[in-house]
Amino acid sequence: MTPPARLISDLAFVRHLLVAHRTDEARAALIALEGLDGVLAPAWLALGESYFHAERYGDALAVLSKALAMGADPRRTRQALGQVHFNRGEAAPAKAEFEAVLAMASDHAPAHRGLAALALNRDAYDDALVHLRQAVAADPKDAESWAMIATVHYRRADVAVLYRSWTRQNLIDPTARPDFLTPKIGSDSLDEALAGLARARALDPSVRADEIGFRLLVAAGRPEDGLAHLAADPAPDARTLRLMADGAFLLGDHDRARRWHQESLLARCQGPIALRPLGQPARKAVPRMGVPVVYVHWDAPDHLALSIGQAQRAAPDSPVVVIGDRWNRYRGVEHVLLRDHLGAAESFARHYVHRSENDFSYELFCFQRWFILADWARATGTEILLALDSDVLLFERAGKLAQRLGGKAAGFAGPLGPQLAVLTQEGLDALCAYYADFYQAEGWRDRPAPISDMTLLPDFFARLPAADLNADPGWSFIDGNIRLSEGFAMADGLKALAFENGRPIGIDAEGRARPLAALHFQGVAKKKMADTARRAAEAPISS
Repeated sequence: MTPPARLISDLAFVRHLLVAHRTDEARAALIALEGLDGVLAPAWLALGESYFHAERYGDALAVLSKALAMGADPRRTRQALGQVHFNRGEAAPAKAEFEAVLAMASDHAPAHRGLAALALNRDAYDDALVHLRQAVAADPKDAESWAMIATVHYRRADVAVLYRSWTRQNLIDPTARPDFLTPKIGSDSLDEALAGLARARALDPSVRADEIGFRLLVAAGRPEDGLAHLAADPAPDARTLRLMADGAFLLGDHDRARRWHQESLLARCQGPIALRPLGQPARKAVPRMGVPVVYVHWDAPDHLALSIGQAQRAAPDSPVVVIGDRWNRYRGVEHVLLRDHLGAAESFARHYVHRSENDFSYELFCFQRWFILADWARATGTEILLALDSDVLLFERAGKLAQRLGGKAAGFAGPLGPQLAVLTQEGLDALCAYYADFYQAEGWRDRPAPISDMTLLPDFFARLPAADLNADPGWSFIDGNIRLSEGFAMADGLKALAFENGRPIGIDAEGRARPLAALHFQGVAKKKMADTARRAAEAPISS
């Protein structure tokens, strides 16, 4: 085989490895071909983009920088470098790369979109709109930029808060239609947002326009139009059905809300199941006999992957299980579909009555997850497990936390701590029975709203009784909410933390250093999860 033919064969093999997501093997193959920079530059660029899509941003940065130095397409490479820096939270170098692309091609829509995203992150809404309008002028078929125009208006008006205010008043008077949005942003901005979503949807149905459009219309006092917006989706999926369930509840059609919610759970489990990266090397598939760490979750938000990765590091002897949908199967993690364990959860839904300002589907699923978990434990013969919410970072072995039960059937991080629970089969069955009986008992309607699985937990905690996993001050502490002191020193609105041996250390009320077994990043604190996990991983190990 002549050298050129051999090179063609080698590069074809590299492409095969990249298609198979075997990025590290592709990198090794390219290293073996050193000395042919100009020829190999496109392959190094493709490798860097593969690392980016695998969320291995450190590797992506190194490889893309190498590709640029070797003479790879500068616009494409610098755009990719900007995206890597953006996803790493490095605003200044991201901005420099996007601006470098625009210096080469002022009409490069993705670079304008990148600068718009940076502006949006610093709440510079006018700057974001300038770049997005330039992006769609340069490329009228740029569906992502059209959708981002709506996102800017959504964020500027703080529609998430307005929407929640609207759902709160809907519980009091389901017939009222107040407009909380238009007085805040004006009809022109609302029209531009809705027009942007319509263009994005027409250009590329895979660009999700459902939730922002629905919430904009509800906040404007137009829930009927919001439901019509969802029904007009050219490519509806499980998330569309979930929002339709929420819309049906707001319109008082509770039976249809339950039906669409159930259909959304089933739809989540249909179609191809993608294998997602965790942003770290997958751990080896070997038997693990420790107490399993289990998540019940839909979708694949970034914080779920962060939580799973940290659980694997903290509890290397424990299997990690996600009972989820087709979007959240991760490498190195046992994955089970929700649909296989919905029987008791569906029965509970028939009696559930929504009394929360949170969305109907969200709150119902918060209850249903316990029934799903109990069914899975029974089907697999699991006698004890650690249930984690996706906004929790774990820093203790699951088996050590299970020892805190002290012979009881269930344990929580205090009476309002469902984010981390140690549960036996008996404890799970008792919890599910309590929730099921609650809505069928006389007098439950006299209980003031909000009613959720968390607000009912203190009653169950006292009745079982359940173990308090924070009862002993000598134990590592399970954080209830990183934004609350709970007797620890605070800094910048969060618990003040140092890191030793891969775990966080706080200072308690007596001034003593106390390790934390888990951190709960509730609400807006989720954006701090990645940095906290990184700090823990980089903490020095004492000899």
